[in-house]
Amino acid sequence: MVPDGKRIMFVTSELDTLDENGNPATQIYTMKPDGTDVQHLVIQTKPDNISVAGSYYLTNGLIAVYESFTRYAYKNYIVNLEGEIQNKYPTLNMSTPIAWSPDGTWVAHSPDPRTSDCLGIEIRKFDGSESKCLINKQPD
Repeated sequence: MVPDGKRIMFVTSELDTLDENGNPATQIYTMKPDGTDVQHLVIQTKPDNISVAGSYYLTNGLIAVYESFTRYAYKNYIVNLEGEIQNKYPTLNMSTPIAWSPDGTWVAHSPDPRTSDCLGIEIRKFDGSESKCLINKQPD
């Protein structure tokens, strides 16, 4: 739900909107809490049939979006309610969608075990200036 409680965000797919593989494309919609005024969020600069999902509204009314890049990788970015991309997470190929802090300054994600000493969840500032690991690998 948007922070002011006036709209609810949800993700669904329709049979008439197919992705590049011919599957129903997941899309982001918003509606009033009573189920009226359903609006499709079209992300600008993206094809209309791109499969996207959103995790939640941020405190400033922006939406955290993730888009499947490959079967095992996601692009993560923030859009406003007009679908304009505001920020992109610098690492494009995450193995899972990231979780954003409500103010959009921190992200949490599963680290790549091939390149990281972190076993648990990695938390980092959006700008890359700080990062923390919740569970580190034990030295041999």
